[in-house]
Amino acid sequence: MSLFGDIAHAALSATIGPQKSTGARLLERLDNSTQLEDKREAIAEFRDLSASEPLRLVDRGGYSVLVKLLREEDTEVMRDTLETFANLFDSELPKGREDDAAEVKAMHNVSVFLTRDGSVSDLMLGAENEDVYARYHAVQALMRLLGLARRQTQEAILNEPTCVGRLMGLVEDRCASECL
Repeated sequence: MSLFGDIAHAALSATIGPQKSTGARLLERLDNSTQLEDKREAIAEFRDLSASEPLRLVDRGGYSVLVKLLREEDTEVMRDTLETFANLFDSELPKGREDDAAEVKAMHNVSVFLTRDGSVSDLMLGAENEDVYARYHAVQALMRLLGLARRQTQEAILNEPTCVGRLMGLVEDRCASECL
């Protein structure tokens, strides 16, 4: 590359800043989107990314954005967010990896998720949705939480009065009981 090319590249890099990962860009897009279609598209892309790459999220950033999406009125956004959580807590995703990256990312994601007050309650909101797939993914995420951190998940449920009622509703629900 010529000297002019090196200078132009350095100036452009300084202007743009450091490269963000695909996940970081999608989370930023989710956090800043005002149009429903853009939000739907971004969460669908992030869901797919969470199934294909071992992503480890942090509390201030990834999780705060995703937990906020659990309170969305739009069923499609909520369903994709619940599936994303199920993927993030899955110690076998991505499939076919020879290393233990999937288990490490799942344990990390579960531990960060459970440190947030009210996160399990927010996750259980999906189990009350009328959409069968939203309910399914909510139950899957809860089962994966229990599988990786049983005691902490139980404590989180028992410490949230709304969780106990929601859990009882799940037990009484025939469809959800079959998923359990």
